[in-house]
Amino acid sequence: MSNRIVGEFNFVVRQLGRGCSPDISVSTQAPSSCEVRVCIETEMSYFIQTVADQMHVLSHYKVELKVTRKDVAQALMDWQAGRISSPEIQSWAESLYPNDAVDYEDWEGDEENSVTNEILAALDMLDMNLTLPEDAPIYLEFVSTPLGEFKKGYEQWQNRLGKIDYASRRVQLKTNPLYAPFLKD
Repeated sequence: MSNRIVGEFNFVVRQLGRGCSPDISVSTQAPSSCEVRVCIETEMSYFIQTVADQMHVLSHYKVELKVTRKDVAQALMDWQAGRISSPEIQSWAESLYPNDAVDYEDWEGDEENSVTNEILAALDMLDMNLTLPEDAPIYLEFVSTPLGEFKKGYEQWQNRLGKIDYASRRVQLKTNPLYAPFLKD
């Protein structure tokens, strides 16, 4: 393991050999031709990756980020409280879904369902779906679905989304630049 300093962040870089389970770590002094996967586990992981990409300090590493339900819940609460805008949360979701360098902590079942994956997919299309910050409680309820109950949580989420009055929302958002391209007659 070695420490890397990126901007104001100091984090540990750990090389994991191909086919090794995540708890096996070896020295990061591998030649650059070897595939190295760097796991950065922090609530600010997306932002660290952005800084690292800009500074090219991880250019020979494959950066794999683990997005948690806690990360998603925090973004939703920030959006609901007005600390981030709809374009900002959409951009955030777009950067994490779909992305081969990102994994979600909550895959479950034979079909590999993930609440995190579904919410990021929906937020990535919030302009098309006419999603507003006032919908955040619906998403927060889904993100709190207990592990192992994806199907039940997903059905409840879809039922609650289906009760939104999209006809009046279309009128409300017709002149909003984020949503207007999807509201042409």
